[in-house]
Amino acid sequence: MTKSALSLRIYRNQKKLRRQIVEDAVSLFFNEITSALQRGQRVELRGLGSFSLRRRPCRLAHNPKTGVTKNVDEKTMPFFKASKQLQELINLPPSSAWERVRKGRERRLLLVHSQPDGFV
Repeated sequence: MTKSALSLRIYRNQKKLRRQIVEDAVSLFFNEITSALQRGQRVELRGLGSFSLRRRPCRLAHNPKTGVTKNVDEKTMPFFKASKQLQELINLPPSSAWERVRKGRERRLLLVHSQPDGFV
């Protein structure tokens, strides 16, 4: 799902909001996560998971085609760890996961998801 598709899905579910406001809110949400990671902070979204940073040490890389060995500098990479709640929902059959969210059993989980066929 792309950022624009997410914005459109939220807009369709929340008719009271203008589309531009929804798009701005989604962009702001992702920008805040990015900014926090740039500052070296961890971002935790309850029911969804957490974003953190992991350092990859410098290493020697080998190009198998040319045989050239090259130093690769140390770098910091973003890392996402899914919450236990999200992992459980992902491993349920789609109709069961939708029923749990629809009946309010997963109140803390704020996911925009596709509805299975037959649900309105």
